[in-house]
Amino acid sequence: MAKHSRQQTSSDEAMSSEEEPINEQFNEEEDEEELEAVARSADSDDDEAAGDAEGDGGQDNEADEEGTSNAISKRERERLKEMEKLKKQKIQEILDQQNAAIDVDMVCLFYKILDRLNAYLLHLVYGK
Repeated sequence: MAKHSRQQTSSDEAMSSEEEPINEQFNEEEDEEELEAVARSADSDDDEAAGDAEGDGGQDNEADEEGTSNAISKRERERLKEMEKLKKQKIQEILDQQNAAIDVDMVCLFYKILDRLNAYLLHLVYGK
């Protein structure tokens, strides 16, 4: 009876492992969309800052705004790199979990096959 509960647990883990990649895939798509949106907004902020600076005609304002926009874009790029790093780390964790679940299933299957083989050999030897 303990074998059955172990198999049921591993199948439950496998089902949850199958659901996680689907959810993670949606999260990855949302992350990519967010990254693109941030990149677009950073680009548009740069364009607006450059347009405003040219409209004012003041070189001091233009230099200040360019420095500010460069600092903002630098921070955004660093943030995007961190998000990519975190995304890769989460993907690796999910893959590790899936591999662990597969290993558990393989071990359970191995023991099940071994038990059947033993029963077959006993049947051949003793004829029961």
